[in-house]
Amino acid sequence: MTKTLEEKFMHVFSGLDRAYGIYEITGHKNTATGVKKNGRGKTLQEPLTVELWQQHLSGEVSIGVIPLKDDETCKWGCIDIDEYPIDVNNIIKTVESMGLPVVPCASKSGGLHLFLFTKDPVPAIKFKNKLEDIAAAMGRTGDEIFPKQYQWSTQVPKERQTGNIIVTSATSAVRGNKGQHSHAAAMGGRRMLCQSLNAEFSKDGIHVAHVIIDGAVDAPDTLGKMLGPELFEKFKEQKGQNGMILPEEVAETYLFVAKQKKSTWTHEIDIRAFSDQAWWNH
Repeated sequence: MTKTLEEKFMHVFSGLDRAYGIYEITGHKNTATGVKKNGRGKTLQEPLTVELWQQHLSGEVSIGVIPLKDDETCKWGCIDIDEYPIDVNNIIKTVESMGLPVVPCASKSGGLHLFLFTKDPVPAIKFKNKLEDIAAAMGRTGDEIFPKQYQWSTQVPKERQTGNIIVTSATSAVRGNKGQHSHAAAMGGRRMLCQSLNAEFSKDGIHVAHVIIDGAVDAPDTLGKMLGPELFEKFKEQKGQNGMILPEEVAETYLFVAKQKKSTWTHEIDIRAFSDQAWWNH
């Protein structure tokens, strides 16, 4: 059976079955780059019908299909170019010269939509990322992308419930000292931020750890430059063997924290050389 024009559009622009948008042109707005058709839109919580598509194609109404389906997949999306006046020919020339898989179409507001279509539904996150890549290739990273979102639920899927946020901090996060007013305040805030992040994200399988570097690090590019080569070498001699924190061993500690089992997560850890006195004994 041959499909009507409305049915073909409904098939190509299939999206969310339970809602759609209506857009009404209300006037014109002067912008820094030209005149834009102004309007207002609203979302209706009801299915989109063939009759509505007929009205849309005849110009009676302006409907907006939500590309994100209930299963968080898409078959189409677009880059919304709002430039007034717009150089359509130049944009089309760019699309053709770069061989980009998008279809340019005029928008109701007087701008341009670059549509991307697929034969079968694909995860919305992949669709959104592809459109962002195309926009970046065209030098149009500021343009709006549809779908705007790639999921309905804010709950993190089980397969993605993993990861680590390991934050490097300093002794002043737990013990202020004279001359360290702003530094101690910043480090103390960093520690509380980690506590807040842990409270928010641990239930989603994200491990947040606050690492206190409680001692001098054997780092020529930081402490070495601050002290100067000569004083840095004298300082190392005073500390003796294993008397300074070694960067490669800090990395091993971070790896240990990152690989911890969920039943025994470390949320705060002090790192110091064996010969240094702990911050709480100073």
